[in-house]
Amino acid sequence: MQPSILLTTLNAKYIHINLAIRILYDLNHHKGNIDWKEFTIKLDFDEIAKKCAKYDIVCFSCYIWNISQTLEVCKRIKKIAPNTKILLGGPEVSYEYDDVIAQDCIDYIIIGEGEIPFEKFVEQYPAIENVPNLVYKKDEKVIFNKENITFDIKNLEGRNPYQYDDPSTLINRVCYIETSRGCPYKCEFCLASLDNKMRYLPMDTIKQNLLYLMEHGKTIKFLDRTFNIKRDFTIELFQFILDNHKPGNVFQFEITADIVHPDIIKFINEKVPPGLFRFEIGIQTVNQESNREVSRKQNFEKTSNVIHQLKDRIEMHLDLIVGLPLEYISDLKFSFESTFKLYPPELQLGFLKFLKGTPVREKYENYGYKFDPEPPYQIIESNFLSAKELQDITDLESALEIYWNKPRAFHTLKYVSENYSIFDYLMGLGKYFRNRNHAYKFTIVEIYETIVEYTKANFEDEILMQLIAIDYYSTQKSKPKDLFGFEVNKKDTEIFKEANEIVTKDRLVLMAISFDWKSWINELEIQKSKEMFTLYYPGNELPKIDSVQEYKMEILS
Repeated sequence: MQPSILLTTLNAKYIHINLAIRILYDLNHHKGNIDWKEFTIKLDFDEIAKKCAKYDIVCFSCYIWNISQTLEVCKRIKKIAPNTKILLGGPEVSYEYDDVIAQDCIDYIIIGEGEIPFEKFVEQYPAIENVPNLVYKKDEKVIFNKENITFDIKNLEGRNPYQYDDPSTLINRVCYIETSRGCPYKCEFCLASLDNKMRYLPMDTIKQNLLYLMEHGKTIKFLDRTFNIKRDFTIELFQFILDNHKPGNVFQFEITADIVHPDIIKFINEKVPPGLFRFEIGIQTVNQESNREVSRKQNFEKTSNVIHQLKDRIEMHLDLIVGLPLEYISDLKFSFESTFKLYPPELQLGFLKFLKGTPVREKYENYGYKFDPEPPYQIIESNFLSAKELQDITDLESALEIYWNKPRAFHTLKYVSENYSIFDYLMGLGKYFRNRNHAYKFTIVEIYETIVEYTKANFEDEILMQLIAIDYYSTQKSKPKDLFGFEVNKKDTEIFKEANEIVTKDRLVLMAISFDWKSWINELEIQKSKEMFTLYYPGNELPKIDSVQEYKMEILS
């Protein structure tokens, strides 16, 4: 009798999808009694364990964000069903696995790509001695059937790993698709650097799966580590998307900006409508010494030029890494301020993580690194950044997330970046925020009260305060309370008198500002002027912003 097998994982959120278990199910479900199911790390572990314990073998896909929770679930499965066997796979258990396989609740680990080992495991179980790249315990010894094998991804031709999902559920989730495996770069902090051989899926299969996801899904994210390596390949898929996408589709790509071919830039600017594509660009650092130290190549000037050329068409997500070798806090400040001035809609400040298998983890002692031994193995200190400096940068990252990435202080932070040190401002604001507010629970009003208090205490800048007020009013869907005392008494203004019968006072904000608004939003220039800044709240949407004259005509028309 064939054993019952469950392919499963604990996703970080419901919206995420695990492509690996779908591929393994698609390739092997006809060979045995195999099911697949996804959970999330926030579900009750006992409930997950009860559902898993019904199977003879439970196979978990393991990553840095779920390994701790997965191991806890495994312990609970064994308490309920001691005879259930547990197999782990995925990047988090493919390196330095000794401590994991030593745990009583773990029976098997698949190292590396899972397609070939899992197929052999299903076919040969319980005779697993010849399953390639399988780690297991026998006679109190750990055995590793190490083999140098690579899965030919052309074997995925004609296969759709999403065909087993309820199509109606895909619209609310991030649908991942891969067109290739491998990465040509050797960045020592990244696991992708360990596989430098590029392998591409058949184009017809990519297109078939894209059509399916465009029909049933909304957000489609490509897993390729550098999508834009091949000019013709990139343009062909971009054109296919343009020819077939549905209203509401959004496509996310991880690209290397300084190698984007001019023909790709031309194609995007001529054909791609704004908002359809989102590019994730890992800048990581502007410091070339740090780049060289981790075997990374990047031309920041070329990267910046490409971003500027595409910014009106593509939504950009830029990444920086805190803690790279040879990057002191002054270097990080330069990297951050140079990158921030590109004004991406989202800027992520991530902290160096010492992933199992990466060269930076293997060489950590060379740089005086200390890092958390538990996932996500984040930096604690180094020869270049003290623990105190890392705490300060954590405060900065918190303020960046709260005020820029949301965004809640778009104009404020642009103005700071143009006139002061945005690095110092956000670091001070983040520290003030941490001391003033609850770590996880704070209201919108508290968010703006905090930035007002911090800025008043540290800056004497009338325009800066006016921009904070503008950000406050323009990000609300209904007229908020006056935190600033900037609002003009509407009963004493001609515009309110003339519009009074049409616009009630709870829908209109008038505020005197001392600069030319259009010069600021169009050129990032501050030209002294006396204007009446107006916001009209139509209800259930963000307010309309205009000058007094244009606004008056719109109201009265």
